[in-house]
Amino acid sequence: MTKEFTDEERDMYLKVVGRRGLSVLSLIDNLRPYIESMNDDLGKQILSDDIKMHAELLNKIYTDLISKGTAEQRDVIMLQLLDGRLKTAYDRLENYKKFTGLVRNPDPGK
Repeated sequence: MTKEFTDEERDMYLKVVGRRGLSVLSLIDNLRPYIESMNDDLGKQILSDDIKMHAELLNKIYTDLISKGTAEQRDVIMLQLLDGRLKTAYDRLENYKKFTGLVRNPDPGK
């Protein structure tokens, strides 16, 4: 079913948490294509470019605010867009790690 954990780990997880575990496995399956795309060369380059552009825009906006007291609206909009994309990427990666960790180490108390 998944590469992130063994069939035995998956089966034990479902035994411990029951049918509600199917929703976690479904979430992992939904996140997997995104995670895989971030691990290939193109995905890594896109993420790297986004991070670099975010830092450059943040620096430009800060410099403009200090020197001119204002910043270009298009720069602010682009920064907001990149900020949203990077936060989404972070959230997806964190959720993927969290959910695969739950399957590997199920805790029936949660």
